[in-house]
Amino acid sequence: MSGIACAKLILFGEHSAVSGYPAIGLPLPLMMKVTLSSSESAIGELIPHLTRLIPELQQDSPYRLEIQSEIPTGVGLGSSSALCVATVRAAYEYIGEEIEPKKLWKIAHEIEKQYHGKPSGIDTGISAYESLVYFEKKEEELPSHKILERASLHLVIGALPRANNTEELIEQVQSHERKQEIFEALGNLTMNAVEKINDPGFIGECANEAQALLSQFALSTPELDQILKFGNSCGAFGGKLSGAGGGGAYFLVAGNQEHAEEIARALSNHIIDQKIPSALRPMPFQFQRKAALR
Repeated sequence: MSGIACAKLILFGEHSAVSGYPAIGLPLPLMMKVTLSSSESAIGELIPHLTRLIPELQQDSPYRLEIQSEIPTGVGLGSSSALCVATVRAAYEYIGEEIEPKKLWKIAHEIEKQYHGKPSGIDTGISAYESLVYFEKKEEELPSHKILERASLHLVIGALPRANNTEELIEQVQSHERKQEIFEALGNLTMNAVEKINDPGFIGECANEAQALLSQFALSTPELDQILKFGNSCGAFGGKLSGAGGGGAYFLVAGNQEHAEEIARALSNHIIDQKIPSALRPMPFQFQRKAALR
């Protein structure tokens, strides 16, 4: 039996969300499929955690997991959270039960702790709800959340190889002497952005401001700065890194689909001409609340 889950993109609030500030994120049409089947011996490091969290599985164990993925790993697009969500969906498909998003989120969050000791819950939340989601302060283990029902965004999305791993980047942020001041500013930007989420000019301005703030943590790279600058020169309203930083995922804000396609083409050619390594080539993306990802 199989389960499918999507990649994610953090628009605003990475790093600061761990300290209780708000965040906004959305799903991407890059998918991961996990197939769960019975086996003579357990295959897959998540199997023990899965059977512990879903007791109905214990009677038929052991199991094996097979994974097929379109999501680049290690660049901030939520490959580990997608794995957790897809695995739980596969497990409930296996036992023949429906699972509602909140329960799916809770179990996937518990499994994600095996990869990231204290995850914020945001990545698995986006993948579980497959919606543009505004997250606020934590309610016990998981943050409170609000689905942004009437949202439409045109973006250009891409990713660069990372210069550092996530743990090093988090330590870099947490040890910064002006951390709380910067987090406060990032939190205010996120709250402002959610109020005008359908205004691409305003969202682009917020993205530029957030990028400047995150750069104070030394999270950007010369290659990413070059890409964002070039994207803005092509008419993007603004852009920023997404996720932990150090390269990784990024996005630029466009006014419409044609605009996004033009920026993506120009940026792709620029990356080739400048020989900039790429983990995900620039792609236009339109988020609409009612669009089906699976």
